[in-house]
Order: sequence, then structure tokens, then C-alpha cells
Amino acid sequence: MKLSFNLRVFIAACAGVILLVSILSAVFMLRLEKSEVKQISLSSIKGLFEAPTGSVYFMYSKNSPNDYVLYAKIFNMCKNKPQLECYYSLNDLYVDNYGCPRPNVISSGKYIVFIGGPISQPSVDYYEKSLQAPCSLEYNSTHIWWKSRNGSIIQKSVMELSKINEHHDVFIVEFFTDDYERGVFVCYGYGWRGTWIAVEYFCKVIYPNIEKYTDSFYIFEWIDLNDDKFPDVNEVFEEWLAGAYHSPMKRKANMLLGYYKKLGGEEK
Repeated sequence: MKLSFNLRVFIAACAGVILLVSILSAVFMLRLEKSEVKQISLSSIKGLFEAPTGSVYFMYSKNSPNDYVLYAKIFNMCKNKPQLECYYSLNDLYVDNYGCPRPNVISSGKYIVFIGGPISQPSVDYYEKSLQAPCSLEYNSTHIWWKSRNGSIIQKSVMELSKINEHHDVFIVEFFTDDYERGVFVCYGYGWRGTWIAVEYFCKVIYPNIEKYTDSFYIFEWIDLNDDKFPDVNEVFEEWLAGAYHSPMKRKANMLLGYYKKLGGEEK
């Protein structure tokens, strides 16, 4: 009798271990699947601007309702109108309690636009935490950085928080498909100036040359060359992630030297 009882306990314990291993394996495979999710290029965003009427959802967060000027810049680039403008918050008609846009409202094949990062946009936060976005914003008390889907830090995106101010910001522009096969366009900076120039730079510089943007995301740096505390597209350092790190002052000097040479000047 005692032997039979011990045997049952042993079998139950083995079953528990097998179940635990299965759960851990499923979690691991889910993370692996997310890290190896198919990448699409930013140049694929042409489909968004050529989409039929009613196919693009411009998602205004109720946490940050004053971004309509920036949304209008993207909205006006759509060839077919009207498109859909939605004010949302968690667990409403448009998104669920986690921030996922509801697939029964925004179906497969549609496009979604978010201006603003994970702090102001609950859905952007959802996409980054669920590893559907190609990278996610991270920060602590001293630095900010972006992290790739596989968890590795994008080293050249690491920046001291103290260096981000009214004359200096960083921003990201990205395009990806989510788990429901919807195209998602996101652009934001760490501060409001970064978000402003993210949209401006996309509209005036990136999209006219969209074919050359073959990666799914791009991180840029803005440096206030004329010290007017307002971002202009000619103040964006596009090669930031491609080259060696230099201080903002050195990059500013290099950019000014480049403009000088374009005007016909010679380096002394």
C-alpha cells in the first residue's frame, strides 16, 4: 500500500516536471519567435500612403491630445481620403486593456499610425513590451537607450539623460507588422522636440528618398545648430548610428564645417 502511494507521488511529480518544462519551452520558443520575427523595411511604408480610403488608423492618445498638428502632416500625405482618426485610451473601443489595437476593429491588412513614444502612447508601450516593435526604449536615472528584440542593447543609442535638453534630442522612425498582420508606423523622440523633428524629418527628408531606407527602424540625433531651441531638418545627424561616437559639440562643429564646404569654403 505504501509502495503504491509512493509510486503515485512519483508519477505525479514527474508529470509536474514535464508540464513545467513544456511551459518553459513554450515561453522560450515564443521569445525566440519574436526575436526572429520577419523584418520589413521602412521603404514598405509606401503601402500606407497609397492605401484605400478607410484603411489607415491615426491613433491619438488621450494622454497626449495635442499632437494633432504632427498627425496632420502624415495624414495629408495619404493619397486616398478620408482615413480614420481615433482618440483612444486603454480598454476602450479601439484597444484592449494591454494596449493592443483590437483586431475586430482594426483588421488584418490595415495600417496604424502612432506619433509619440511608450510614455505617452499606451499602444506603443504594448508593442515594445510584447517585442513586436523592432526595438524598445529603455532608460534609468542617468541614461536612455534602445534595445533590440533579442534583448541586446543598441550600444550606439546609449546617451546620457543630462545631454538631452532644449538643444539636443534623439528620435526613432520605425515601421513593422504586428501579430495581426497590420502595418504599424511609429515615430517619436525622447522629448517633444525630438518627436516634432521625427515627423518633420520623415516628411521632408526620409519619404522623398524612401527607397534607400531598407531597415525597419532608424535612430537619429538632433543638434540645435543655430541655438534657437527649435529643431530644423538640416540639424539632424543621420549617420549617428553608423559612425563612431563623438560629443554633441564635436558633431555640431563637423556639421557646420560640412555646410561651410558646400557653400564653397575651404578648410583652414
